Amino acid sequence: MKTSINRFYLVLGMILIVGASVHTARAQLGNKAAPRGDVRVQRALDALKLTYEVTAEGNFGLISTTIGKRTQVVVIDSATEKFRDLEIREVWSPAMTIRGQVPASTANRLLQDKNKFGSWNVNWDGTSSKIYFAAHLSVDADAETLSTIISFVSSVADQMELELTGKDDN
Repeated sequence: MKTSINRFYLVLGMILIVGASVHTARAQLGNKAAPRGDVRVQRALDALKLTYEVTAEGNFGLISTTIGKRTQVVVIDSATEKFRDLEIREVWSPAMTIRGQVPASTANRLLQDKNKFGSWNVNWDGTSSKIYFAAHLSVDADAETLSTIISFVSSVADQMELELTGKDDN
């Protein structure tokens, strides 16, 4: 039990690092800073009775259990984006970090990965590439829909992590 609690806090620490990198990149593109923990997300996660932590950026980080008792970090952004009357948020999960640029073979593998919804993304911080899978969700989605997206995003990211690294780091 103590090992799983320590792993939980270690992985949540990774959320802060990856989340800061992703949102720093967004801020540089002109997006507004995320609000401090969107209450709509908090209500949905509480209704699902999920354990989560609010990051310094105001995002919600949690650990999802996938196939074979593997675990995967999932982040639900508090920041939202709008197009006309549609307001969405991103739900994402890191698959791996690579020093340097993403090799062409890895990039091609990610581009060939077809999913029902969502896509692979790379965040370059000048020294390493952070690869993560993300899906967008309406801010009006109910708790069960959020739960489905969390499960989907974590499963896709975890499967790719296993395929590319053979590890369970995220």
